[in-house]
Amino acid sequence: SNNSQTIQPVVEELFQKHGIDLNKFNPSLGTVGAGNHFAEFQVIEHIYDRAIFEEKTQLNSESLFLLVHSGSRGLGAAILKRHIDSFGEVGLASDSPEANDYLELHDAACEWARHNRRLIAKRVLERIGGSLDESRCVLDIWHNNVSAVSCTMPTADNDKSEGDKPGEEWKCSKENRSDEMKSSPTTRKLWLHRKGAAPSNQGLVVIPGSRGSLSYLVQPIEPRLGSGFSLAHGAGRKWHRSKALASGKSRYPNPEVLRTTPLRGKVVCTDKNLLYEEAPDAYKDIDAVVSDLVDLGFVKVAASFRPVLSYKTSS
Repeated sequence: SNNSQTIQPVVEELFQKHGIDLNKFNPSLGTVGAGNHFAEFQVIEHIYDRAIFEEKTQLNSESLFLLVHSGSRGLGAAILKRHIDSFGEVGLASDSPEANDYLELHDAACEWARHNRRLIAKRVLERIGGSLDESRCVLDIWHNNVSAVSCTMPTADNDKSEGDKPGEEWKCSKENRSDEMKSSPTTRKLWLHRKGAAPSNQGLVVIPGSRGSLSYLVQPIEPRLGSGFSLAHGAGRKWHRSKALASGKSRYPNPEVLRTTPLRGKVVCTDKNLLYEEAPDAYKDIDAVVSDLVDLGFVKVAASFRPVLSYKTSS
């Protein structure tokens, strides 16, 4: 099939305008990618706040859920490399032509990543006899991106961003970027760069653990500048890959035992090394991570999800 047909023409035109050949990347559309990326079927384990769960999501607790964690499959990295090759590590004036070019490509890569996740969901659902038409996307967020954000600067003893729309994010138009990014005595306009972080100012967030632990649906309580209007986007690694690989091979000489998780979920992965590298033991305790966010007053937990089938790949 022609995967590029899922991309909006305006996105393709932007890449063509800037001389980036999508033919190098479109074959990866609809693929999960390596590392900690995955597609996973889940079921509800426990509903902690029924009001949030029912009112914010309108979900059926008896449904089967699909969680897709993937991005731009190297396209974003290629855009960054191209920028660094031209400008090094030096920042650009936000209203400069060079910044306009970079931000245009950045936004287009984010849209490409969104289409990638949608196509992954389509393919996975079709393998079990489902379809996108019979399903509903509950949320779709980025963990690595740059956006403009508006906030009232905190006082010395209060890191909460106040105002009518604390932590409001938007895409600056290149024509009016200079004016749109002007701060006032009461409001600061900033550039927010998330690298491996979930937004706390865009509604519900899913924080996944490992393939052998629960994932959590949380409602951010109050966007805060002190936390970068962000939350943990997952449990986070406890061991780097080489340690996980060595430890895993020592503890589990037969990697097949890792295809069933402690929660009785099944794992589909043809790469034996990746089975070790991404083993549940290699990750931090997601329960502790989410508990810390609750204790800090950052989130309310709406529900937890148990993995039923996890898919990973090495490419």
